Amino acid sequence: MQLIKKKYSFLLFVLLFALSIKVNSQTKKFIDERSGVEIIFKDSKPIFPESWYESPSNAKIETIESDDDISRSLKIIKKALEKYPASLLKSNLKKVYVLYDIEFYKVGYGGTYWEDNVYITNKGEPNSYDDIFVEQLFHAEFSSILFLNYKQYFKKNEWRDANSPNAEYGDGGYEAIKGGSDSEEFEDEINKQGFLTQYGKSDMENDFNSFAKNLFVSDPGFWELFSKYKRLNKKLDLIIEFYYSIDPQFTIEYFRKVSTDNY
Repeated sequence: MQLIKKKYSFLLFVLLFALSIKVNSQTKKFIDERSGVEIIFKDSKPIFPESWYESPSNAKIETIESDDDISRSLKIIKKALEKYPASLLKSNLKKVYVLYDIEFYKVGYGGTYWEDNVYITNKGEPNSYDDIFVEQLFHAEFSSILFLNYKQYFKKNEWRDANSPNAEYGDGGYEAIKGGSDSEEFEDEINKQGFLTQYGKSDMENDFNSFAKNLFVSDPGFWELFSKYKRLNKKLDLIIEFYYSIDPQFTIEYFRKVSTDNY
């Protein structure tokens, strides 16, 4: 047993060295040296604002205990961070918390964000948290930070006008999750209305997130949708214009390449 632990510790060290990440073993904090972003699996301090722990939200978390899932999560987050200019990360992102579970209002969440911090979950591959799914969680939550920080570049009215006339947004992610209307699958009837997914209909920000996460790592069939649905194509133009306004690296050619460079 001791030999196995030593062998695994060595492999973890080799992985961290390859990823250019500094580690604090006592608190399970890692630092991405290119961007300075902290990747945290366990912290001695509360990770959410104090009010989030109070009623009615009653925030709860469960940390990842598996060394294998910690190592895999580090690799995923490192790959995700590499898709952004270091300067953009330094200006907008301080910490990424990777947890086993996040709960608000007695409902489980895949991720959330606050100011310059991103929080995501990884429950392991047996629970369908494969590498692509976990990376998409990061891009979705980080896109919300950019959505707020660079709102001057987002053409909200044009985005809304791309929806079909009879389509309306819901009451947010919580209501969608609680009501079971949170599918992330591409569906013809949803796509015709100008939305990628059912969950994207919950509000404009989640709609934006659904596009953003697929721009950085796409689900099968994502790029084929835009030749079929004009409303989706309009939103694609708008979100790429948004990202390009932040940094000229973000062109449609860039996204087509980086989003399909999967695992």
